[in-house]
Amino acid sequence: MAASLSELLRTAGQYHLQGNWSAAEQLYRQILLADPQVAEAWHYLGILIAQRGQPELALDYLRKGIALDPRAGTAWGTLGKVLSSLRRWDEACHAFREAVRLQPGSAFPLSDLASGLLEIGLLEEAETVVRQALTIDPETPEAQGNLGNLLMQRRQFGEALQWLRQAARKLSHQPALCSMQGQCLLEQGRIVEAMASFEQVLQLDPLLASAHMQRAVCRLLLGDYANGWPEYEWRWKTMEKEKPQYAQPEWDGTPHPQRTLLLIPEQGVGDVLQMVRYAATVRSRVGKLLVGCHASLGRLLEQCDAIDQVIVEGKLVPEFDLQLHLMSLPRVLGTTPETIPWPGPYLRASDADVDFWRDRLPGRFKVGICWQGNPEHKRDRSRSIPFEFFRRLVRPEVTFYSLQVGAGREHLDRSLPIVDLADELRDFADTAAVVAHLDLVITCDTSLAHLTGGMGKPVWLPLSVSPDWRWMLGREDSPWYPTMRLFRQTVVDDWRDVFERIANELARSPRLGFEAVERGIRG
Repeated sequence: MAASLSELLRTAGQYHLQGNWSAAEQLYRQILLADPQVAEAWHYLGILIAQRGQPELALDYLRKGIALDPRAGTAWGTLGKVLSSLRRWDEACHAFREAVRLQPGSAFPLSDLASGLLEIGLLEEAETVVRQALTIDPETPEAQGNLGNLLMQRRQFGEALQWLRQAARKLSHQPALCSMQGQCLLEQGRIVEAMASFEQVLQLDPLLASAHMQRAVCRLLLGDYANGWPEYEWRWKTMEKEKPQYAQPEWDGTPHPQRTLLLIPEQGVGDVLQMVRYAATVRSRVGKLLVGCHASLGRLLEQCDAIDQVIVEGKLVPEFDLQLHLMSLPRVLGTTPETIPWPGPYLRASDADVDFWRDRLPGRFKVGICWQGNPEHKRDRSRSIPFEFFRRLVRPEVTFYSLQVGAGREHLDRSLPIVDLADELRDFADTAAVVAHLDLVITCDTSLAHLTGGMGKPVWLPLSVSPDWRWMLGREDSPWYPTMRLFRQTVVDDWRDVFERIANELARSPRLGFEAVERGIRG
């Protein structure tokens, strides 16, 4: 490269570092116009274009530079970072591997590679790589943060928090590190500290949706519904799909006795079952109530008197005047822990379905069990429970019925005296008909808990140290379901004490207590 072009490149770099991007870009392009073979100019121009929010164009420039100088390790590293910003993790890891090969004594490309490997779930290789980075330079904050991230994914939250805090001493300006610290604290049940971390994140980036959502979860766990529900609306900014837009206005809770309201499902089946409790309240304020739902809920919700029409997903939606997503109902109706509506049991099976099961479920004391929720749920590891713990509950005076359907059913030990009903449970209406005949349901945090609670039937719910927001903290009951009893972990991921308490309670001749509870609920 001619001396004059080298000087131009140096000047362009200075402009770039000073934030004078326009002047820098003009000089980079001037250099490339004079000599398109200057690999560094393509590299720096690619960095600048990526900083301007044009990652695809940046990739083109970076690849042109690498084609001219394939041994430029820093260029490969930059390429990997831009690919990472596009979530093209496999390609990013390939680029980072090249950067590592070409820069064998540097911790930074190793740390970058570890971050990519974590994203694609290669935890063992990621640990090997990140520890190599820390061997080269134990004070590399990016590597410290990646090791913290890795340990968090392995649910070693205490050690993870230590590494994340070390990284944050040098990278305190990075919201991601503060957010991961908050998540570690949240998973350990340290909710007040977690909320402080998320508030720190929001000081760095006030519009970061994930931090708003996490703070909303903390507020709801703490029972601060007044501030929690409005902030929970940030959920739409954290989802892959945008909030659906409708021509009809969003209902604000105002009475409209001549208008039709559509309530729209948005999350899981359990969320729908929980929020349908509001049907009677809502119906008293509108002329007609339509409720959308998943196909598996159609027959069940048709038994709800307050719902005028159930709209199963995929079916034609009749005309309506107002709309609202179900999970926004608590905000619109100003729900507090003290005002959660309980209209009495609001879910029920049809008389025909109940009659069908009347003589098919023998047993003096009948208990339904379920141990596995949706494995695709992002917090499944905090909600689902290994079947081995339910095995410990089996006793001769109790007849157990497995209500587990889909994933997890394969873990049922067929040698135990547990009746598997999965093949006969086509939908939630069938499950409700079975539950109607049971004395108790013991289930992990999944839709069955909401179904049983909504029916006003006794349900015991084992919970992790960091439960879902709706179960709050430090209480054995739930304001959402009067017949529910909560059994909380005291140690992260340790279900032994929980099931020892459940087994002891089950051995205590509980039937009279259940009947008293049910009499109180039914008035």
